[in-house]
Amino acid sequence: MRYKNIEGLSNTTIMLQENINLAKRLDRKLIIPAGKYIVGSLFLPTNFKLELLPGAEIIGSNDITDYKLIETKIAGVHINWPAAIINIINAENVEISGGGKINGQGVYWWKKFWGNDQNAGMLSEYTQRNLRWAVDYLCYRPRNIYVANSKNIQLHHFESIDSGFWNIHLYQCKNVNVSSLVIKNGEGPSTDGIDIDSCEKIKINNCDIKGNDDNIAVKSGRDFLSYKNKVTSRKIKIENCIFREGSGVCFGSETAGGIEDIVIQNCEFYDTGAAIRVKAFSNRGGYIKNIMVNNISLENVKYCFLFQADWYPKYSKISNIYNLTDEEKSILKYLIEKNDIPRNLVDIENIHISNFKADYNEFCHFRTRAFFIEGAINNPINRIKFENIKIKADEFGKISGVNSLIFDNVDLSIKEQTSSNNDIYTK
Repeated sequence: MRYKNIEGLSNTTIMLQENINLAKRLDRKLIIPAGKYIVGSLFLPTNFKLELLPGAEIIGSNDITDYKLIETKIAGVHINWPAAIINIINAENVEISGGGKINGQGVYWWKKFWGNDQNAGMLSEYTQRNLRWAVDYLCYRPRNIYVANSKNIQLHHFESIDSGFWNIHLYQCKNVNVSSLVIKNGEGPSTDGIDIDSCEKIKINNCDIKGNDDNIAVKSGRDFLSYKNKVTSRKIKIENCIFREGSGVCFGSETAGGIEDIVIQNCEFYDTGAAIRVKAFSNRGGYIKNIMVNNISLENVKYCFLFQADWYPKYSKISNIYNLTDEEKSILKYLIEKNDIPRNLVDIENIHISNFKADYNEFCHFRTRAFFIEGAINNPINRIKFENIKIKADEFGKISGVNSLIFDNVDLSIKEQTSSNNDIYTK
């Protein structure tokens, strides 16, 4: 079934959703031809195929009221938040493909968060109220695609650009294949490529991802409900991907449900802030274990390995709750509820990295560092093995808080002494 665009219609949400519903009733896939379609939230049902033909561009509206408020999870917290542009919720056997594009018009939302200079907007307002940790949740920004409580999902061969928040968010899903996607973002806040939250059996293959935050993040929650329910992210394979600007493949920072059994292989990194990253906090609980990384190449990457057991406390630690309004407290109830319950340090163990090569050239615009590993003194990272590694970098870096660190055939070419000026990375 082919959707017919109506010229001059400024917002096609209602008509496009009606066509989705009609195609479902007729048991047909919906084909979107070339053209530009401004929409708010669209919802895809079970047993449904959406084909965006080359030249078709789904454009997210800049009016937040066009996005339905739904129960969702944002940066590890259960919350009522605007739905994404395209949503797959409580569904199975759904496919999006076709070579078209989803455009979040992110610049509008990025300015809302941090203004024109990355120090204004709502970020400035909440920082002045000593509520830096809250602004990410209170500044509503749509995602491009949200898939939740669903299984047997195929996201294949299309482009996702300029998301207001995360590009693709998978939450409590099973058997999701993401392949041959191009994800491109400018310098916006929290513009992750793909976020995998409390999911099982996820495959990411042959994707090209560029952004201003994590290229891919694997996580499992941070609020009271996440800590109580402990839904683990596990059995995830990331392979044959290209990662450009961004912060690489990250585990965390939301870890309450645990992260385990992850394979990353046959991937290339160009100009990323980090390649393999562990981003934990002292008050999150949970674990990160059984991470296998093989056959990786880097060019002009700032940190080859960036493992931090207590990253960016200003963002993680909840304080000054009395500065919140009653409405803000209601929105953040699952984050601040029972926040005083003691939680264990994040257990990090069994990371095996092999056949890994890193280099840099005259076009690199930052100092490169081989290792930046900071485990917790009272709960060290347990067992990291580096095997068949060849790294050329400006600095060796720092390693601390590790039990059982194994180097097997590690070849390092280091230009200069390690500088503490290179210790800060807050993305």
